[in-house]
Amino acid sequence: MFRWLGAGVLTLLPLSGQANSTIVPHFSQTGFTGALRTPNAQTLAFGDISLGWNFEDNIDTSRGYSQGAHNTVMLGLGIFPGFEFVSQDTYKRFHGDVGWNTAGSDLSFSAKLSSAAWFPDSPFSIAIGAQDLGGIASHHDNQYLVAGYDWKSLRISVGYGRGSKTNQMGAAYLDGGFGSLEWQTFDWMQLVTDYDGTGINAGVRLSTLDGWLPWRSRVSAIWQFYSDSETDNRDNAYAGVQLLVPLSLSPSQKNIVPRTKSFWQEHEDAGLAAETESVASSQSPKELPQAPELVAPQVSAEALADSADVVMSRLARHGFQHLKVATQGEHLSVALENNRYRRNEVDGIGVAMGMISEAWSGSFDLYLLNNGIPVTKIRAQSQRVRDYFQGDAPSVSGMNISTVSTYDYYAVPWKKPAQANSAWIPNINFSPNLRSTLGTEFGVFDYSLALGTNLVWDLWPGASLDVRHLLPLAVSDDVEQVSWHPISEHENEVDRVLVHQAFGLPLGLFTQFSYGRMYGDYIGGMNESRWQSASGRHKLSFKMGYYEQEDTEVEAEPRLLSYRYYLPEWDWALEVQNGEYWRGDTGTAVKSNHWFGDVQVIIEAHTAGEDYAGMYFKIPITPRQEMKPKYVQVTGIDEWRWGYYTKISGNDNRITPGAIWEPELQHSVERRYFNRDRLSPVYIRSQQQRMKQAYTLYALGKAD
Repeated sequence: MFRWLGAGVLTLLPLSGQANSTIVPHFSQTGFTGALRTPNAQTLAFGDISLGWNFEDNIDTSRGYSQGAHNTVMLGLGIFPGFEFVSQDTYKRFHGDVGWNTAGSDLSFSAKLSSAAWFPDSPFSIAIGAQDLGGIASHHDNQYLVAGYDWKSLRISVGYGRGSKTNQMGAAYLDGGFGSLEWQTFDWMQLVTDYDGTGINAGVRLSTLDGWLPWRSRVSAIWQFYSDSETDNRDNAYAGVQLLVPLSLSPSQKNIVPRTKSFWQEHEDAGLAAETESVASSQSPKELPQAPELVAPQVSAEALADSADVVMSRLARHGFQHLKVATQGEHLSVALENNRYRRNEVDGIGVAMGMISEAWSGSFDLYLLNNGIPVTKIRAQSQRVRDYFQGDAPSVSGMNISTVSTYDYYAVPWKKPAQANSAWIPNINFSPNLRSTLGTEFGVFDYSLALGTNLVWDLWPGASLDVRHLLPLAVSDDVEQVSWHPISEHENEVDRVLVHQAFGLPLGLFTQFSYGRMYGDYIGGMNESRWQSASGRHKLSFKMGYYEQEDTEVEAEPRLLSYRYYLPEWDWALEVQNGEYWRGDTGTAVKSNHWFGDVQVIIEAHTAGEDYAGMYFKIPITPRQEMKPKYVQVTGIDEWRWGYYTKISGNDNRITPGAIWEPELQHSVERRYFNRDRLSPVYIRSQQQRMKQAYTLYALGKAD
């Protein structure tokens, strides 16, 4: 009866409603954005990341975690406009005695696709979704279709779902008709009620307002104070808290849908203006930097040489290394290595191009080096760079970007010896090293944490010494006390000593050989090779190695071949991988790589003996502008990885230790030479706004 009543109500709603942007999405109790215990037709906004934690009353710890009341941790992300991906862990006790009952927990994934982001002016929206995708122990399995209507400060949602007999919320949960009503009574408060198939629930949400918290973030609290659920031990109250933080979007990502563009453009333009004003206000009026006077076109060789000297001097003072210049008429070639903006080399390119255009009036080529090897060339006209960086031009017109080989680089008649050579200037970076599990029979979260200190010492072009020491800091009780735990406790040790030699080859090829000790007690060698198309959209990569464990003589022979396609309009890459992993398991992986500023989110699925699905974050833990290299350079890490996967096939729900173990080097080809696989013509061209911003902040807004 409820389903027909809901459909009738939706049909009779007035057509004069409008999309209500003031009713922002929130997590429900489990698995998705919605009301209290039901989904609505909304999703997390594109680039929004949200962490929620819900606590239910009357938890019965005498029964296993698959039955009755529970607590829930959720982490969700707006992967695409109108598409959210959520991981959740349900549990009764955060940790406790080892076992599958009260100490255990369940990790699962869910997804929802909505029309709301694509039709932002429509009061109607529709969404489809599924919870607890795959898995052996599926305790939240359901699929649903839901429609919504916004009218003034009200949001009405009705839907139809398919439930599961093993669902923790009850066999009738989302099995048939369901619906909800959300009323935005004030900007900071919502009243919510819904029917979930097992009963009626009622509650209230409280939220912070825009501008109260940094990074445009929002904190909300929810309290479900009433439920008459027919499911045993589920007619309980629950309370929760949720943190939502919008990640950065590129200009092309902002242009995908109208709502995203207007929201992000307004806030990010304001953020840039505030940051620039803050930098300028920290200096006295006499110290405020002025844009240098433009150099008029020169014809004499002496004047051209003087301008080239000015370019080199300014770049050297700013901290760029491996500097060389060459003049051919009124064309200037500049080679440099960027070790100040390794978080994103686009920043270094923007600063360098702006500085070159200040002192040079003609055309120029900028060769970007990494460890003495040329990887990218940018050709541009100084006047067009100035028109964009210091004027109102929409972009740097006529800019040509290409991958360059070592042969092309040495064909340039370099007339100046290299200045500020980066060889023999060691880099020391510090980073947390975290081994952890989520949602296992040991509880919600177990970990071993250490401080990683990594020395990278460049020896000659393409050659580096790579040494890492791990200092244990903290460990959870289960890891420390249970010898058969899936993760091992850190030891105070040097776990990596490697020597690398890389070569830039013609036709977009690049390769690196590595030899030494890694993962503590494995000794052997590895080769990483890649080919990238002229635009950078296509990439083929190959890893092959042989390692042997010192004490056990266990062999590892990874062989992995990957193809990646990059779509700059979405700042998204799809990768397919096949081969043999570290522990000998073979299979295929599909990885969806999403970039939000300098944060990379990877959703992946593997078939390697058993099937796995997971979500990972790769986050830089270092300033956008790092210290100038002089005698030694101390930095953070360009990429710190954290995430989890869960089994979605097999006869049990246990995670096999070491499964789908892909060997990864900190000093890898992708990270050291290609800036985390972003140093391609198509990516650099799409980041001109960031290049201009970096020049404004670090060349004009702050003294060298």
